[in-house]
Amino acid sequence: MKNLNFEGKFGAKKANVNLKVDLFQFEENGITIIYSPSFDLSGYGKTEKEAKESWETTLEEFLRYTINKNTFF
Repeated sequence: MKNLNFEGKFGAKKANVNLKVDLFQFEENGITIIYSPSFDLSGYGKTEKEAKESWETTLEEFLRYTINKNTFF
């Protein structure tokens, strides 16, 4: 298991979010998985790059949904 960090910004009409979260990277059955315990979100791919892109897409959709529904605290 490999520990990673993610730092980024997400801008939406209703809010701007600055994030810094810990991530865990591991491999299962030849697939790389990146998991964030803080948000209980994961992304996956054949490579580390694909897994990171997948996780960032998942995070973006999570933030867009929760900000739009006013459930992000």
